[in-house]
Amino acid sequence: MITLFIALALASPEYPPVPGPLRTESDILHGTPVQDPFRTLETRSDANTQWALAQDKLALEHIRRVKRWKSVRKLVTTELSRPSRWVPTTAGEWVIHHERPYSENGDRPILLKRENVKTKVRDTLVDPLKIDPSGKTAIYGYQLSPRGNFVVVGFRVSGSDWTRWQVYNTATLTPIGAPSHGSKWETP
Repeated sequence: MITLFIALALASPEYPPVPGPLRTESDILHGTPVQDPFRTLETRSDANTQWALAQDKLALEHIRRVKRWKSVRKLVTTELSRPSRWVPTTAGEWVIHHERPYSENGDRPILLKRENVKTKVRDTLVDPLKIDPSGKTAIYGYQLSPRGNFVVVGFRVSGSDWTRWQVYNTATLTPIGAPSHGSKWETP
């Protein structure tokens, strides 16, 4: 993998010129001016589309010249298609953990519960696809109550940075009350 990045860094292909003049625009974010010299490229136009397509073509030609590209692609595809688990959280009688099972529905993480670390039998506590069949909702984080009776789960929709929090009863696998309207908090 490192060889691929070194090969990409050492080659210096001729990139197509940016269409038209770039003009720096700025926004005020939390009281701080942030400059964006590439804002003009966000405007849909034939020139911008052609430029983006030329960039894509150049990158793909370069990648194809890299030796062992097929083996790297196979390795990455294989690794991404494996189920993965996060470190479990234990509270009271429950063990809760994220798992990313790979399936035809994608690889969105689900939240599972087990009675203890040694138990293989587990129940799905929260599956975002059951909450939102469109697949736009993902689990962002969770926190167990000290005795493990409840878990608060954060959801984000369509990549938004707003988190909606929902409390669940870990014994019955049911939501309690309505979800919050959204917050910018990282953790509950």
